[in-house]
Amino acid sequence: FWINPPIVIVIALVMLAMWRDPPREQAVRIDVPGLLALVAGLGMIVFAVMQAPDWGWSNLLVWVLLAAGFVFAGLFVLVEKRRSQPLIDVDLFRSGAFTSFNLVIFLGQFSKINLFIFAAAYLQDVLGYAAMIAGVALLASTVPTVISAFPTGAAVDRVGSRVLVLTGLAVYAVASAWIAIAVTFESYLLLLPALVAWGICNPMLFAPSLRDVMNTVTPDKRGQAGGISMTAQLLGGTVGMTVCGTLYATTGLYWPIFGLVAVLSLGTFMLCWRTLPHFERTPGAQ
Repeated sequence: FWINPPIVIVIALVMLAMWRDPPREQAVRIDVPGLLALVAGLGMIVFAVMQAPDWGWSNLLVWVLLAAGFVFAGLFVLVEKRRSQPLIDVDLFRSGAFTSFNLVIFLGQFSKINLFIFAAAYLQDVLGYAAMIAGVALLASTVPTVISAFPTGAAVDRVGSRVLVLTGLAVYAVASAWIAIAVTFESYLLLLPALVAWGICNPMLFAPSLRDVMNTVTPDKRGQAGGISMTAQLLGGTVGMTVCGTLYATTGLYWPIFGLVAVLSLGTFMLCWRTLPHFERTPGAQ
């Protein structure tokens, strides 16, 4: 964990040097009722989902918290529709592209947690790797991400988000299905191609989605759009850890965990195929 503070400090200094405060329009009053309803709703839902593996899904309190959370979430929607300056303009989700990009961000983080936690556990528990060796073995999924991030960012302007996101989702689905099959053979060499493919396509989900979730809204809504995309990412990790942890605790097997990501990736691919706009060349793009 001590690796993180120096990196954070460097990034903070770069941001401090490069930041340019955007022009602001009229002062916006904080939507206190909406904020309270949102915090209560998400807080109860996330808490219930996180505690369910320990308390058991048959525990009445889990379902009471889930029900209350969804009630507050519904109340939040009603409150926001009546506010002149809502915390979140729920009508943003009327855009299929906006909703799909956030779903892709959710899925990407869901898959990250799935892979980094449970693949590491698999390498240690099943293949008998030491913790350090398991971490080194998983570099096959992280190093390709670093390498492919730069050309992916440049490719967004050339081919558009639709092509990259759909390609990334297709490879996600195939790679996750491959991993689900490979773990049953207990061979790292069989696992390796899928880890590399997953790492290569990972930026194809995040780079276009994080950019175009902003481009699908008007400039005055970009603060809200950024908050929504960050929430989608955080929820993806939380829900991914909880759902996959529950699945493993129930089955004692690793392949259903990765098989679930394959199914979710395929479903997201089908949705994005229908909703993501076709590319229109940006003026001046090469």
